[in-house]
Amino acid sequence: MFAIALPLSRFHVSLVATTVLLGWIPNRGYGQETDPAPLARLVAPGGFTGAINTPVAHVLGPGRMAVSLTNNNPEIIRSYKEGRFGSLNVGVGLLPGFEAVGRLSFEGDLNCNMYEVGCRGLSRDLSVGAKYQLPFSLWNNTKIALGVSDVGGATRQFRQYYGVITTRWQEAEASVGYAKARSTQALLQGGFGGLRYALLPSLQLLAEYDSHNTRAGIQYQWRMSDSKDFLVAYSRQLNRNSGQQANQVQIAFNFDLDRSKTAPVVRPPAASSEVLQTTAQAPIAVTHADPKADLANATEIAELLKKEGFANIDVVYWPSQTGHDGLWHITAEPRAYRQSHVEALGHALRPWLALVRNHRVASADRVRLVLTYQREPVLYAYAVGGCLREWAQGSACTDTTLSPVTLSPTPLALPEFDPHAATMPSQVAKASASPAWAPQMAISPALRNTVGTEYGLFDYSLAMQLGLEVGLAPGLFWQGIYLVPVNHSDDYQEGKVFGASRFAKRQWHSSQITYWKPLIWGIKAQVNAGQLTPTDRGAQFDATWMSPDGRWRLGWTGGRYRSDVFRRVQVPEYAQVRYSVIPGTWQVEATAGTFMGSDKGFKLASVHWFGDTRFALQYQRTGSSIRPDMPDRAFMGFSVSVPLGPKAASALGPVTVRGQDRWNWGLQTKVGEKDNYITTGYGDFPRQRHGLWSDAIDHDRSGSADLYAQRERLRSLLNE
Repeated sequence: MFAIALPLSRFHVSLVATTVLLGWIPNRGYGQETDPAPLARLVAPGGFTGAINTPVAHVLGPGRMAVSLTNNNPEIIRSYKEGRFGSLNVGVGLLPGFEAVGRLSFEGDLNCNMYEVGCRGLSRDLSVGAKYQLPFSLWNNTKIALGVSDVGGATRQFRQYYGVITTRWQEAEASVGYAKARSTQALLQGGFGGLRYALLPSLQLLAEYDSHNTRAGIQYQWRMSDSKDFLVAYSRQLNRNSGQQANQVQIAFNFDLDRSKTAPVVRPPAASSEVLQTTAQAPIAVTHADPKADLANATEIAELLKKEGFANIDVVYWPSQTGHDGLWHITAEPRAYRQSHVEALGHALRPWLALVRNHRVASADRVRLVLTYQREPVLYAYAVGGCLREWAQGSACTDTTLSPVTLSPTPLALPEFDPHAATMPSQVAKASASPAWAPQMAISPALRNTVGTEYGLFDYSLAMQLGLEVGLAPGLFWQGIYLVPVNHSDDYQEGKVFGASRFAKRQWHSSQITYWKPLIWGIKAQVNAGQLTPTDRGAQFDATWMSPDGRWRLGWTGGRYRSDVFRRVQVPEYAQVRYSVIPGTWQVEATAGTFMGSDKGFKLASVHWFGDTRFALQYQRTGSSIRPDMPDRAFMGFSVSVPLGPKAASALGPVTVRGQDRWNWGLQTKVGEKDNYITTGYGDFPRQRHGLWSDAIDHDRSGSADLYAQRERLRSLLNE
């Protein structure tokens, strides 16, 4: 159907014929999808995975990020010979078959004020593109994709819709498509297509027709590791009368966002199924207890946990009795491992599992592990020694009535055993790496910035921040953040356009007393009081509820703050609902109510997890009836959240020092409006760095379904 709609240039007709021909010939080359060293693809300036400047039907895989810089904006003719001209693109695979790409195009002087006469800068434009690969293949693994460029934003210079089909045969690949332009500056207006030929797995020849111009080029791929690729490409325009930039250079870096990916375990699974729920096991014969050996084992586990960076450690052992096997009950607080509950769990289970592997703990013994935060429980794990050992080594548990490990954010009922009704344990061991009040410190940068504005391509105010936590009682602690300014760009100087938003002086950014508590029926609650920001002081109450399987979470926040900026009391109050569409990978979230700026409305988010990296696409519409200067406005944007520094904190005596558990950065732009003026202050959450929304629910990953989705990561941790 594409051949009928496309213009009949010689080059493009040949592309259609080649695509159809290659699609019907059996594919036996190394370019197949199953190739162990897959081809890394450039993100084209237009905002899609492509050949040179035209899209292909392939997309970035889930969790795969691509950053590319191009010395060209192929849609337009360069106006200023001085300064810079090009595009910076950042793409990420959010779901199977779906990618999103952000683009920052620029031209001329990147720092001058475009509102002033004499500024020789023309374009600093932010835009977003998306592409979806249809979930089926035609002949010979031929793929079809649909996409759009320049979604949202106040200005839409490069808006276009397109469809593309791609097929391969041995070392050759052909793509052909059709686009509908929605902007006079859009590159694709009608038929387009491209060819790729692999001279070597790392070296490809390229050619394309972009509806107007023909280009030919070459691409080189340096495979730095299984998860990282560096690419460079050069192309030259073959048309001599188009006026567009002839020579184009692209450099790119592609990598995986999931830092937790590890090599597979040694032995392949012996069976294809794993039982998800723990069931009762048949009684096993009573074995003779050895109190001295039990005490030695309990003490060794406690000391190993202490060396791993755990605190407030209790190890209790009930020997086997008639009707049940031995039970180990371990409680520990991970001061060293704060980035992920699963990471902490893997390190907490390893000392006990090592004794099982060395036959110092009976294979029939069970373990009940409780991880805590500020001495209140946040995660429960239950396992049987022999079953956990077999599963960790890569095999399925021999006894299929057992689960390798059961995880839950709420207490687990143990089958056929109630430790509170049983006889007293024979041995108890305790250890603490540091007293409960010992401070925990997190060091990280603080960044405020603007990107692609009329005042500059990138303006910033940078500071260093020191976060502190001090435990006072179970669930009760003080937390604060101290800021030290480091540097800022000219537009963040005092009196300049962003001067009021800069980090101006050394000060306590926040100082609060926090108390949180797990309640009944999956409910957790928290109270905060103190200084939320340098200009806002007050109190806040938060509560969450999670369904038994963890797929649903409800949340509510209410607060009362006095603001030095608005000279009035602010009363944020909003409710939130979250659902895990694909546990551990994809969540959708909706929030509605009154936000921190007294603006009322709603926010929608599509949240994607890649290991410990969180990527969210967001849409919001809020407005204020209290403030006339805040009419209803809609925004679209994204945010990315990553842990900083090593996975384990460092100990300085009783004090722990680490990077920030989650460091957030993002961009947003107004949508549905004609002006491009910078607008802020909408949809802000009053959130504390530590407590209910972060450590207690593991940054919203503590549901049973989300925990179980990370079982392969846990298996790898048990084998480190």
